[in-house]
Amino acid sequence: MASYFLFRKSGRTNFQVPETWSVLNNVVLTPTNPTQPLRVMVDEAIAKPIGTLPLANLIQPTDKIVIIVDDLTRPTPKRAILTNLVNNLRRLDVDYDRIDILFGIGTHRPVSEAEAKEALGDLVGTLRWTNHDCWSRTLVPVGNCPICGDLKVNYMLPAADFRIAVGSIIPHPMAGFGGGAKAIMPGVSDFESIRRHHMSTFKPRVQLGQTADNPFRKGICNAARLARLDFIVNAVYSAEDEVMAIVAGDVEKAHQRGVEMSLEEYGVEVEPKTDVTIISAYPYDEGNQIIKPLVPAAMATKDKGTIILVASDIRGGSLPEQMLIAYDRIWAQVESDPAKTAIDCIMNNRLIVEGGPIDHNLAAYLILLILSRVRVVLVSPYVNIRQAARIGFGYAPTIEEAIGMVAAKVPRATVSIVPLGGMVVLW
Repeated sequence: MASYFLFRKSGRTNFQVPETWSVLNNVVLTPTNPTQPLRVMVDEAIAKPIGTLPLANLIQPTDKIVIIVDDLTRPTPKRAILTNLVNNLRRLDVDYDRIDILFGIGTHRPVSEAEAKEALGDLVGTLRWTNHDCWSRTLVPVGNCPICGDLKVNYMLPAADFRIAVGSIIPHPMAGFGGGAKAIMPGVSDFESIRRHHMSTFKPRVQLGQTADNPFRKGICNAARLARLDFIVNAVYSAEDEVMAIVAGDVEKAHQRGVEMSLEEYGVEVEPKTDVTIISAYPYDEGNQIIKPLVPAAMATKDKGTIILVASDIRGGSLPEQMLIAYDRIWAQVESDPAKTAIDCIMNNRLIVEGGPIDHNLAAYLILLILSRVRVVLVSPYVNIRQAARIGFGYAPTIEEAIGMVAAKVPRATVSIVPLGGMVVLW
């Protein structure tokens, strides 16, 4: 039997499929290997930014600077990028006490002290850092945008002279790609603005890998302009999840260049759709984030087919109980038609889990729509059959057992294999 693999944090997981299964799509891409150390990529990107002047022409030594950083649901090499970015600011005679780090967590959980140390390294003892709070009474109005409505952002942004965002350009089910302006929306915005914006999820052209004329992306960019985001430093990844480039500069122009590089690297057409899709959740390893690869998987799978979602690594070693409780509430509301429940909520501008984190709600919409047409089997050593059932999934502890379960029901199947589900863009 032929051998296949999926990526995981510690390397690769090898597996085989039954001889009666026919693999039509094996999305193994040729990665672009980095040609320079990360620190050199950061320095060069900052020195020659896209769509704006170099920092030396934009920043004064007396400026108060806030650096927005994404949270641990993203693979951004925060310590390396921030260390070099701060060194660049120091060469412009900006003192440490003029620089603040703000974790743009949106509606996600706060970054802990230990996680901040992991992300920031020695900078933890040198720079002030804090988590954004989307419910805080100190949020400041900055204007109105068509999708977000009246937008409020963290008070540190209007109080600063210069605002920089550090993040990753990776595929996103609604924004097309993450990074760039997402540091503002949802990163440092108020809950109601985030809710209003994210209810635009299922408009035309809101889809994975699509940034042009994407209303979800437009809302994000409008928010970034209102919040006066001045500069971004974003990582671009290879088909093996290594940083292959850094783009820096204007929030839209630099980001778009990173998107173009990403699509060249791991945008691929998959034809035909198959009975079974086996996909890795990597690099997503936190709570609801592991759900995101279901979007490309569903694009590759026939109606009434099966997705085997392999989440070999889950941060913290388990799914958060808060997430599972949210799904208990979700399924209690679903009658006979999961898709109808999701669409009714969207059309009536209603969250399924009122007051809950937006990512819980978006993941819920996606799951209800996906499960209305395919079956999902979750594979993870950190989850049990009861927990998977609470989400609406079947379960197997290993990929071999999952394949055996599905093969028992579908002995002859066409198959797609997606080794890096969190990074690939399927057309």
